[in-house]
Amino acid sequence: AGKEVPAHMPMEPGDAKVRLDASFLRADMGREQLLGTLRSNLEGIPYVQGINNHMGSRLTTRSQAMQWVMEALQKRGLYFIDSRTTAETKGLTEARAAGLPAAERDVFLDHDPSEEAVREQFRAMLAQARKEGTAIAIGHPHPVTLKVLRQMLPEASRRGVEIVPLGEVVAVRSGRPFQGDSL
Repeated sequence: AGKEVPAHMPMEPGDAKVRLDASFLRADMGREQLLGTLRSNLEGIPYVQGINNHMGSRLTTRSQAMQWVMEALQKRGLYFIDSRTTAETKGLTEARAAGLPAAERDVFLDHDPSEEAVREQFRAMLAQARKEGTAIAIGHPHPVTLKVLRQMLPEASRRGVEIVPLGEVVAVRSGRPFQGDSL
């Protein structure tokens, strides 16, 4: 349909109470197991162009594991978005070291899922975009988030902010020309 397809890749969180299924990239995995799980996950998503971490506050702090992930993404020509689920993340650092097109989240839209909080975060995303030239916001398809987006997306264009494919922002932040369907 001509839409960009990023994968929301399950990565081990810091909370040991979270139940991990077989799709999670875990900190205790060796290289081959981690890469096999990543490969299996990616093969299940047609037209994937990049990934961001779902959870991951434990795995993304592990330089070696993130190096393996970035090498695999580089071979596939994919980009990486660090969701920044922890301040100690090594995701963006390892992506850049691998020469991978990469960026990080600026705003989390619905950490507080109240309507007013989501509105405030959307406004923060607009302010970031106007000030810095780009902004990456992450949210969930919660009814309140979708409602706020439907209501506020017209405000973006009124404020001179254009909503573009994620790959375009990654390309700009990585100092590369945007190449449409693939980076």
